[in-house]
Amino acid sequence: MEKVWRIAERGGRLNFFDFDPDPRRRHTFWTTILGGTFVWMAIYSCNQAQVQRYLACRSEKEAKKAIFLNWVWMLMISVAACMCGLVMYAVYENCDPMESNRITNTNQMTPLLVLEILSHVPGASGLFIASAFSGTLSTISSGINSIAAVFVEDIIKPNCKSWAHFPERKRTRISKLLAMTFGIATMGLAALTS
Repeated sequence: MEKVWRIAERGGRLNFFDFDPDPRRRHTFWTTILGGTFVWMAIYSCNQAQVQRYLACRSEKEAKKAIFLNWVWMLMISVAACMCGLVMYAVYENCDPMESNRITNTNQMTPLLVLEILSHVPGASGLFIASAFSGTLSTISSGINSIAAVFVEDIIKPNCKSWAHFPERKRTRISKLLAMTFGIATMGLAALTS
């Protein structure tokens, strides 16, 4: 790990104590603190998926405990992700996979690193890909369900007076249809941006 740290420092990747107040600089102490504050405040205060988790708690005390535990785990995941990035930088310091045409997109760097490091362990690369896909699908599906729930609560219920008189089965079917519609729209937008 010491070698990784040395390479990252030499390459200018460690900017912890850059106190330049210029907001146009990408990574300084101030941009990280200010930007991070707004990002995490948005995630923990008004993100629909997060609010649904709070509402699932039995009490306010339990919700606060859940937030704190979530924050601790998210901090560990963020540190691990940063460390993975530093390791990747150190591994490819002298041989950029994009410049050598080994990959065509920077999103392929992590799978490439896993393939190279764990190629001698049978099934490890497949397990990594399965884990990445399952984590992504879990996050996307909860987000899509949250959008459908918000649509029902904030658009349909206030504007459709007969909603309360629909049978439970019909309301469930409509909610599932909305989730499917938002899922298809999400896939379409993903296809447009890639």
